[in-house]
Amino acid sequence: MATCPACKASFDPAAAKAPKPAASALTVVKDWRVWAVALGTNLVAGVIMGGLGLPGSVGAAGGAVSGLYFAMRLMKVRTCPSCEKAVFPADAAAPAS
Repeated sequence: MATCPACKASFDPAAAKAPKPAASALTVVKDWRVWAVALGTNLVAGVIMGGLGLPGSVGAAGGAVSGLYFAMRLMKVRTCPSCEKAVFPADAAAPAS
């Protein structure tokens, strides 16, 4: 069982339907984790490129990592059956923050 972060309702994420693609993408874009991974990978890529004088393909690798993480998060978005919002289902065992 999972909990909806918006309305705190419990539901089974496996039984919940996937939202429309636009709603999924908007939910992922608003997620701070995606931005943290993108910033971190591009920062590391910039340090590697600047410090070691490597070509720009290192920056492309950082973008690829960010894109793969975005796609992975995109597949986890579900529609809450109670409030009909596109959300990342929070695990019931995880502590609330």
